[in-house]
This record gives sequence, C-alpha cells and structure tokens, in this order.
Amino acid sequence: MQQVLSLTDGRGVDVILEMLASAKLGNDLTVLASGARVVAIGSHGPVEINPRGVMRPEAAILGMLVFSASERDQASIHAAPLRQV
Repeated sequence: MQQVLSLTDGRGVDVILEMLASAKLGNDLTVLASGARVVAIGSHGPVEINPRGVMRPEAAILGMLVFSASERDQASIHAAPLRQV
C-alpha cells in the first residue's frame, strides 16, 4: 500500500484489475484515487469490504466475467497486456 501511494505521490491509482477479489479487494480500496475504478475479474469466494473505502474516493467496483465475452473480445483482452510491454 505504501509503495503504491509513494509511486503516485499520494494520489492513488485510477484503475485496478483485481484477479483475486476475495483476498485483496479490501486492500485495493485503500489506494484508490478520486473517481477510480476496481474491476473484479476473479474471486475464490465471498468478499466483505467497508463501503467507506469506495465512498471516500467516490470510486466504483465493477464485475467482469471474461467467459461471457465474444471470442474476438477474448482475443483482444488476452493480447492487450502484451501490447503494453
């Protein structure tokens, strides 16, 4: 958490793609910038959070199920991280 805030000069991050929401979502909420979004892509069980973590930065938590995307969209989703390198 401290490293993320340090790297963003205390501002926080705009987007988190969370692959393990059941374990990490609560911590994610502590490093959000104003108007940020967290996209829950994976989870191994229920999640319990303090809603103030979303209210303070006026952030949003979104859910995404990759399996419901079209084949074309899935190919684009899987190729995107490679384009960033």
